[in-house]
Amino acid sequence: MKTGSKFGKSVAIAYWFLIALLILFLGYIAVKEGVEEHFYRADDRLGVYTEPESEIVVDPSAPIGVKKQYFLYPQKGDTENAHLCFYVVHSYAQVYVGNELIYSMKASEKNRFLHSPGCKWVMVPLRREDAGKKITVVVMPVYKAVLDRGNTFYIGSQMEVYTNRLKVDLPQILVGLFTIVIGLVLSAVTLKRYWENRADTANGYLGMFTFLAGLWKLTDCSFISLALGDHTMALSAISLSALSCCLFPFMNYMRKQIRSRKFHILEFFTVLAVIAEYICFILQIFRVLELRQSLHITHVAIVSGLIPVILISITALIYEKKNTKIQMTAFFLLLCTIGAVADMIVYYISGNSTKILFVAVAFLSYIIFVIIHNNIELNRRANRDLFTGFYNRSCCNELLSDEAKITVPSAFVMMDLNDLKALNDSAGHEMGDRMIMAFTDIVKAEALPGAFLGRYGGDEFIMFINDISKKDVETMMHRIRIGVQMHNAAGMQPEISFSYGCAYSEDMDKPGIMEMFKKADEKMYIEKKKYHEAHDTPETHKTQDTKNIE
Repeated sequence: MKTGSKFGKSVAIAYWFLIALLILFLGYIAVKEGVEEHFYRADDRLGVYTEPESEIVVDPSAPIGVKKQYFLYPQKGDTENAHLCFYVVHSYAQVYVGNELIYSMKASEKNRFLHSPGCKWVMVPLRREDAGKKITVVVMPVYKAVLDRGNTFYIGSQMEVYTNRLKVDLPQILVGLFTIVIGLVLSAVTLKRYWENRADTANGYLGMFTFLAGLWKLTDCSFISLALGDHTMALSAISLSALSCCLFPFMNYMRKQIRSRKFHILEFFTVLAVIAEYICFILQIFRVLELRQSLHITHVAIVSGLIPVILISITALIYEKKNTKIQMTAFFLLLCTIGAVADMIVYYISGNSTKILFVAVAFLSYIIFVIIHNNIELNRRANRDLFTGFYNRSCCNELLSDEAKITVPSAFVMMDLNDLKALNDSAGHEMGDRMIMAFTDIVKAEALPGAFLGRYGGDEFIMFINDISKKDVETMMHRIRIGVQMHNAAGMQPEISFSYGCAYSEDMDKPGIMEMFKKADEKMYIEKKKYHEAHDTPETHKTQDTKNIE
């Protein structure tokens, strides 16, 4: 808002454009550019068996009456200082070398609630003498839903397996952690506002949903189960519980963001989400169905809730065109909803939810939008007069404090509404507000591009235009006068009357902004005096320093 702001703004725009180009460039380099490497000796430190010989065997002692057996034949040298590693999903496991049982894993008989070990990495040490022997891996699914799931087996050092899984799962880990951190920050801000009696339930629901979504994705990651191998039951329960509890805060956040009587149907589906969560919990507590077995109930509740969300988002996009915030919120919530549907489709096709990041990425995009929008809104509230949309008194003072000499043709306009105080006293402040709003709407419609529009006082407004000709300013002021005349001729109440004064840098010797302000103010009060004399009203010359925004 300084006199040199046009140049400074251009430089800032050029800088941020360069940043955007660099981000695109670096993204392209990361994805498309690389070093050409050729390895002429295979890296066999980690043996991978993706489709080993296998068979399904009927076994009444198995949890679902059948088990799968895989047969591996490691070569000489493969087993030296190595481990056999594989990932089981809701299944028990046994490992035989020849006819010797060297490993077994199942849920403890002391367990009261869970019978599934969850998703667990099995890491069995091998010996040099195991080379050449048949290794039999027995996988006993706890649920029929995972019977058709395939298995990949690795033979190598534990560190190699850790490194391999970290590379594969790093995107999901980062997304999960980032989402959890954002959820915690939003929740902390909500609690702070609650203690300050400035409750913000919308951000509270957003924080809750974000935290739960991040927790679900993080605990559903195979690397986390590898790192926390002794707690896979808890990880599985946390992941499923977080997923089942996501819908309630999501739908409540949407209700808070898109407020309309048309959307009361969301209240019904919010209740449905809570009922579904209770059903899953009760079935688990009474050992009728474990959380994994009742996952379809959670999915049905999610789909049932997402259908009205989709319809409401589309409705908001069509009918709320004047409200940019609701439009963008509806767009991103629709994007999140589509991501959730895509997640479920991929889950039922692939049989697992690891590396499915559609909803997480969509929601992180929305969070970034919310942060940017809120920063813009805070900046607007800090710099703008919320009633008129003009820059506020603080910004006006910042403009006037610029001591730089003006070297390009510029204009300063001072405008004052006539008889506003008398109107407030006789007809009330509501009529006065209507006059202010009607006048500023006309000014905004006719102001030249790049003009600084400020509300300097209750009835005083300023305009500064840099790098402009006298003729253009005179034409603009003529259009403003015509706009006021048309308003009054249409019989709109209250009628508008204003006085103004213009100061041009061309008529002064390299003035500062304050000199132009004083010159425009002087001319404006000469015109105002003529108005009072013509209408036989007392002239009241108000001192600038004693005026406050009404």
